[in-house]
Amino acid sequence: MPAPRQRSRSRRRVYKRTPGGRTVIHYEKKIPNWPKCGACGRRLNGVMRGRNVEMKNAPKSRKKVNRPYGGVLCPECARKLIKDKVRYMYWERKREQPWLPPLPSEEPPEPRE
Repeated sequence: MPAPRQRSRSRRRVYKRTPGGRTVIHYEKKIPNWPKCGACGRRLNGVMRGRNVEMKNAPKSRKKVNRPYGGVLCPECARKLIKDKVRYMYWERKREQPWLPPLPSEEPPEPRE
């Protein structure tokens, strides 16, 4: 009979064969799912998969990737977000300072008379 603390389904059951030929059950903590991107939900590469205690004791390089929004967004979503922020900042600045040069994709302004 297992100990009462191991009867709950919060632990997963692993069946092991002993050298004597018996099958016994070992109770292990469940492993959480992989971390996912906050925007698109894809799995994050370079981020470890572990319980809170393991994450707390792991080195920083295993917890997140060394770039802006590392460990939160996948590279594609981070790139899109940074581009959108830069574009927004440019247009905000251009609204305040209309003499800024136009973007390459922008039509040149019509001459004033």
